[in-house]
This record gives sequence, structure tokens and C-alpha cells, in this order.
Amino acid sequence: MTAEELNIANAILPEISSDQGKTISIIIEAIQAACPSFKKTITQKNLQLPLNENKLTQILVEQIEVKIKSQPAIGVKNQYSDIFLGTKGIPDFYFHTVEEGATHEPLFVVESKRLPSPTFEKEYVIGATKNGGIERFKN
Repeated sequence: MTAEELNIANAILPEISSDQGKTISIIIEAIQAACPSFKKTITQKNLQLPLNENKLTQILVEQIEVKIKSQPAIGVKNQYSDIFLGTKGIPDFYFHTVEEGATHEPLFVVESKRLPSPTFEKEYVIGATKNGGIERFKN
């Protein structure tokens, strides 16, 4: 999903930041800060293996949620079904404004891919008929 599709440039985010670049920086910093915890978490001995992409995403989002909690006006959730523009596809996770009694277009949407893929080769990235996982998202 592109920024134009999300209409991020015109979003009204007074509770988060009047500087949307700052909001995106906070989100990116939370993702980066969650990576060490994510790596540690996926090695827990009590996890049912193998961990597929959806399970890995779930764990990553949990760890990002821990890091983003310092920003009470920003939340993170698994999977995003576009209820504003009708964009096709369901990206893996998204960040949103937290406001009781309202829902907003997402602040930041992420389609994650496990590379190298355990089961797919080039198809996963490019796709012979433009249907590879990343190619579908780009289109």
C-alpha cells in the first residue's frame, strides 16, 4: 500500500504529533527496538515449531507493542483490511491512532516477508505472472 493510498500526507493527527515525520520515526524506532526481543522470543523452548510467517508476524507485533506502549496515542495490530479506500490485500500489520469512539486510516502499514523463503524461490519475490508475495503487494 502506498502513502498516496493511505492519504498519510493529509491525515489529521493532532494527538500524536503535528509533525508526521516524527510519528513515522517513532514507529520505525519501535520496529527496530523490537528486533532483539523478537529474536530472543522465537527461540523460546515452549513454542510449537515450525513457526510460519503468520506466527512469526504475531510474535513480532507483540514485541513491537511492548516498545510502542510509551506512545499512548499509537497502537499496532495484526493484519489490516482497508475499510477506508477498499485497497485489496491484507497487509501483515499496521499502526493506528488510538482514540475511543473513532477509527482512523492507518498511520503505517507493513507487509512483511520471510527471506529467504523456506518454500519459495524467486516466485516469492517477483512471481512468474506478477503473483509473487512481494509483487502482489507492490501492485
